[in-house]
Amino acid sequence: MIGIDLGTVNSLVAYIGEDNKPKIISTERGEKFTPSVVYFKNSLEVLIGELAKSQMYLYPERTIRFVKRDIGKEIDYTIFDRKFNPAEISALILRKLMKISDEYFGKKKEAIITVPAYFDDNQRFYTINAAKLAGIEKVHLLNEPDAAAIAYGIFNDNTNLMVLDIGGGTFDISLMNIKDGVFKVIGNGGDTNFGGLDFDNAISDYILKTVQETQNIDLSKDPIAMQQILIHSEKAKLDLSTVDETNIMIPYISQNDNGPIHINITITKDIFYKLTENLFKKFEKLIEETLLENKIEDNWLNKIIFVGGTSRIKKFKDIIKNKFPTVEIKQDINPEDVVAEGAAIKAGILSGKLKDVEFKDILSHSYGIINDEGEFVEILNKGREYPTVESKLFTNSFDEQDEIILEIRQKIAEEIISLGSFKFKSTKKWKKNESNIEVVFNVDINGVLNVTAIDIDTHQSEELIIENALYGNRENETQVRRGKEIIVK
Repeated sequence: MIGIDLGTVNSLVAYIGEDNKPKIISTERGEKFTPSVVYFKNSLEVLIGELAKSQMYLYPERTIRFVKRDIGKEIDYTIFDRKFNPAEISALILRKLMKISDEYFGKKKEAIITVPAYFDDNQRFYTINAAKLAGIEKVHLLNEPDAAAIAYGIFNDNTNLMVLDIGGGTFDISLMNIKDGVFKVIGNGGDTNFGGLDFDNAISDYILKTVQETQNIDLSKDPIAMQQILIHSEKAKLDLSTVDETNIMIPYISQNDNGPIHINITITKDIFYKLTENLFKKFEKLIEETLLENKIEDNWLNKIIFVGGTSRIKKFKDIIKNKFPTVEIKQDINPEDVVAEGAAIKAGILSGKLKDVEFKDILSHSYGIINDEGEFVEILNKGREYPTVESKLFTNSFDEQDEIILEIRQKIAEEIISLGSFKFKSTKKWKKNESNIEVVFNVDINGVLNVTAIDIDTHQSEELIIENALYGNRENETQVRRGKEIIVK
């Protein structure tokens, strides 16, 4: 079994070696990371990783990046007149990662895949769906902050811990209590659309504005130029994690009536911090909201773990040191590797190589249905430990009714998200309020919702497939067939 960090920007594969320590599996190019980039050479052949990234300059319309931000959303990508959803694109990335693993030590059909703790039900379900499309028969999801805590090996500490996972496209906050070897998650927070990409975009916006003002040309409408600017913006962000200024040079990026246009811009750390001031404020606000929602005082914390490449930006630590001056900050493990290493350790635990660690995870969002008055009726509350089961009784609203339609919802902050709907069809017609339908919500070990309905009077039972708002039936076999057509390199 292997561990996979399926990242927004980069992905990694890891395993437990003979010395019982986690190890990253290198790509065929000898690199740790596989960029989460897919390039379509044609309708039936794709390049993944660095090979795909190198094509972005020339063929941005055939290149897909940052798909993790789209997983579980009603989005399609059209390439060579074919439509692909985010799960199908993620499956191609996973096929590449499995290929790297297979070449290292043979075929594996079981994997731990990490996801943000703040992922909702659709995002979790379609991550599993992507893995199955990729040929992974048994899929275990592991929350990324949990993976980080496992990797740090603080099993025997009695401590209160906050994990700050600042990835390329997501930001996870997890509050944990560790006592006698048991990890208990007591609160989650974050934003699945906040991460390193937002800092890259702040730099690229500055470049575009500077070029517009100095050379009177709008490069935002040139997709090839934009790919170059985005890649150089990411590099500048990384540079400014260690130096006080960096120079962005992109020769011959475009041309106008006066000839070729070159970019030569110096960005200092002060400029960078000013450009991203609102992002750092958001980072701090999300932490404050998570602590407040979970009724946590600042002095409760003992340790903070930073995870993710974006966390290398020094100002993040400055903010934390200012807010929590007595708290120990841990970043001993490479922040880009720590989640994959934690996934590998979890794989080692499940395969019997390593001693088990007890985790008590909680729901990051609440689940329920919409009643006849259009109100959200909560069945599973946020903060409840899972796996978990809860049920409620419902009845019919009028005479001669022989079916009940239930609208399944997930509540994220104050937003009600549709997970789809289903019909429970009876063998008889009811009088008004005659039926007694028990609806059972079951969240499994992967944090994915399953729904069952039981007619208490007739004992008619049905395990219900949610008719999902995204792709219809959530068990979509056409995706499996189509995914296997495509050659992955």
